[in-house]
Amino acid sequence: MSSASSAWLPRTDNQQNVSSLGAQARQFPLKKPAGFHWDFFLLGCTSFIGGIIGIPLPNGLVPQAPVHTDSLTNYKDKLVSTHETDENGDKLEHRHKTIVAESVVEQRISHFLMGLGLVGTMTGPLLIVLHTMPRCLFSGVFFVVGWGSIEGNGITAKVMFLLSERRFIEPANPLLRVPRKQMMLFILLQILGVGFSVAISQTIGAIGFPVIILSLIPLRWVLMPHMFSREELGIMDALTADSDVVLSSLGGKPEMPEVVLERQKRGIRGASGEEGNGDESAANSDKEQEKQGETAEGRRLRELEQTG
Repeated sequence: MSSASSAWLPRTDNQQNVSSLGAQARQFPLKKPAGFHWDFFLLGCTSFIGGIIGIPLPNGLVPQAPVHTDSLTNYKDKLVSTHETDENGDKLEHRHKTIVAESVVEQRISHFLMGLGLVGTMTGPLLIVLHTMPRCLFSGVFFVVGWGSIEGNGITAKVMFLLSERRFIEPANPLLRVPRKQMMLFILLQILGVGFSVAISQTIGAIGFPVIILSLIPLRWVLMPHMFSREELGIMDALTADSDVVLSSLGGKPEMPEVVLERQKRGIRGASGEEGNGDESAANSDKEQEKQGETAEGRRLRELEQTG
C-alpha cells in the first residue's frame, strides 16, 4: 500500500464514522435499521484495494451525507403554543412556528447514483474538465456547506441562548435547566476542541488532526462526567443518534459514563446507611427521569395535535 494511501486511512475511517452518525441523527425519523458494521467493512475492503492499485480512497462525505438525508426528509410546519406565568401571576402565551420532520424516503437509488457519479469523475475526460474549474469555485461550495452547518451548530445554538433575553426564550427549552456558568464552560471546551483541530491542520502535522479528535473521547468519557451533572450532559451533549432502530446495529444504547458515576456515588452513600440501597435509588431515579421525559414528550405531542 502506498504511503499516501496509508496516510489517508485514519481520516477516511474517522469520516466514515462521523458521516454515518450524522446521516442518521436523532432529528431524522428513520424506520429502517442502520448498517454501521457493514459499511465499515466495505470501507476497509475498498481502501485496501484502492491502496494496492493506486486509486483515490473512498470518502465519508462529511458533511454531504447528512445533507443528503435532509434532502430526503419530508417536513411539515406546525404552530406550537406554550403557556407560562409571569412574576405578576399573569398568564402568557407564546406561539411560534416549528418545522417537524415527518418521514424520510429511505431508499438506496440516490446513494448508488452518487457512487456511480464519483466513479465517473475519476475517468480521464472528466478529470480534465475538473482541472479547468477555478479553485475559488470549490472554495465557494465548501463555504456554503460550512455556513449551513454553522447555523445548526450546537455551539451557535448555546451562544444564541446566552445572548437572548429571557422573554424570547421558550419555557420548554431544556437549556433553561442548565446553569449559565456550566453552559459557558461547556462552550469553552467545545471551542478549544475545534480550535486545536483547525490549528494543527494549518501546520506540517496536519495529517494528525484525527488524533486531536480522538483525544476528545477520553475528555468526554472520563473528565466531563466529573465536571457536569448527568442532567446537564444529557441536555448539552445528548447522543447524536438515539433511535432504537439506528442503535440496534451498534448493540443497543450505550450506558453513558455519567450514569455509571451517579450509580457508583449513590452506591457508596447507600453502603454507609444514609440513603439506603444505592442501586435501587439509582434505578428509581432512572425510572423517574424516563417518566418525566415521556410526560414531556406526550405533552408536546398533544400541543402539536391541538394546534395542528
